[in-house]
Amino acid sequence: MIKWEYCMFSASTYEAKLFSYASSSIIWTKRDKDGKTSFETLQDLGEKGWELVSTTPITVVSQHYDYTQELCFVLKRPMQQS
Repeated sequence: MIKWEYCMFSASTYEAKLFSYASSSIIWTKRDKDGKTSFETLQDLGEKGWELVSTTPITVVSQHYDYTQELCFVLKRPMQQS
């Protein structure tokens, strides 16, 4: 039976400049603290054997509007047999 290990990371979809929110496409161009875009992070994880399982939006709901604050990526790969 295959055993799996899982990995999660999130990507911000907005810029907090006095409620100046951007579309979720910002995750493909905005760089994180390591200097990588979310696309580059996904590419790196794929090269290490990780497979994307799902993407979930993290949404903020307010009285006036709703917006997606982050996207959460869940990945898996087979565990190494010892």
